[in-house]
Amino acid sequence: MHLNSLSLHNFKKYRRAEIHFQDGLTGIVGSNGTGKSTIVEALAWALYGNRASTLKREFIKNSRAKEYEPVEVLLSLNIGKRDLQIYRSMKGKNLLPEARLSIDGHQVATGTKEVDQQLESILRISFQDFMKTFYARQKDLDNL
Repeated sequence: MHLNSLSLHNFKKYRRAEIHFQDGLTGIVGSNGTGKSTIVEALAWALYGNRASTLKREFIKNSRAKEYEPVEVLLSLNIGKRDLQIYRSMKGKNLLPEARLSIDGHQVATGTKEVDQQLESILRISFQDFMKTFYARQKDLDNL
């Protein structure tokens, strides 16, 4: 799996952010409260939707966003030779979820259930195992 980019709109503390990942190992460092964990939560939400159990719907939306403004995450990545674009959003007063998955430029799934099913078959790794494998907290790094 190679992450290409992550776009955030009204996701937690980020009004707008775009991150472009380089080849190799990526480290996200910074002071407490600067949004490092939020980036990982956005990645998890893109890949696992509501199965990313660290997120509660009512706390995802940026506190400065207007009621009508959506929460949006767009993740671009490569898995094997396939280019994936995963879009997730929550819109409206009730934060209704939407999702789309495109592979190699072709939309292959719409709706959270269908996108979740497609990604589950592509990723073949649970949310818990993903977090253990791809994410190391500062205290874990200090123990190395």
